[in-house]
Amino acid sequence: MTKIAAYTALQDAFGKEHAQLLAEYLEVQDEKNLARLATKDDLKDLEIRLLKEMAKSREDLLTRLQWTAFIQIITTIGALITLAKLL
Repeated sequence: MTKIAAYTALQDAFGKEHAQLLAEYLEVQDEKNLARLATKDDLKDLEIRLLKEMAKSREDLLTRLQWTAFIQIITTIGALITLAKLL
């Protein structure tokens, strides 16, 4: 049943606004919404994409850890030099 046919059938009994809402509801109920379903290929593509993103995140994390360690070492050396000058 199309939206227009449902609307015209329901308009006499329920009025214009109620007929439109009921027609939209019936149209949604008649449709088979398969958009939420995924195929095996979709799942495989998603798995590959997630693995790539995880690898990139891991690489970014390691890079940031290396830079953090480098900055801490430089800061410690600078603090030791300053302490040596004060003493």
